[in-house]
Amino acid sequence: MNPYDTLGVRKNATKVEIHKAYKELLDKYDLNNYAGDPTFANMRVEKIVEAYNILSNTEKRAEYDNAHQSHVEAHKTKKDVYNPYYKKPTYSQEHIHEDMDIAQDKYENFQKYQNSSLEERQKKAVIALVWIILFFFVIVPMLQFIPALIILLISLF
Repeated sequence: MNPYDTLGVRKNATKVEIHKAYKELLDKYDLNNYAGDPTFANMRVEKIVEAYNILSNTEKRAEYDNAHQSHVEAHKTKKDVYNPYYKKPTYSQEHIHEDMDIAQDKYENFQKYQNSSLEERQKKAVIALVWIILFFFVIVPMLQFIPALIILLISLF
């Protein structure tokens, strides 16, 4: 939890700004005024109070800032360490142009579909339906006879 984000204040906010943000958020999530889920409001109020306790106390705020800064620095150094197994993703101009060509083809096909008449679309749908029926009612039943046909041919030789 980042107390600055929780209260919605900048890192260099004064105590007055922090207190003002704290009071506004408490009023916003007050159970008498809040129309949403009461358990959510209670959880938000707990986080707001916790953030205010950290930022209103000078020692706790300095401790949080130091710990946060060292955490940020630790992540910076981890990124800088050479990793021979990491391959940085690269995009060449060729990849970009290939992607653009694919997108252009898809757009052109969509435009053809949009510009086609209703009769043309219905004809294509009927043709597709005929192929599906042909496949399931003619070709698939024929497939069950193929093993028997192979055994018959083998037995003949």
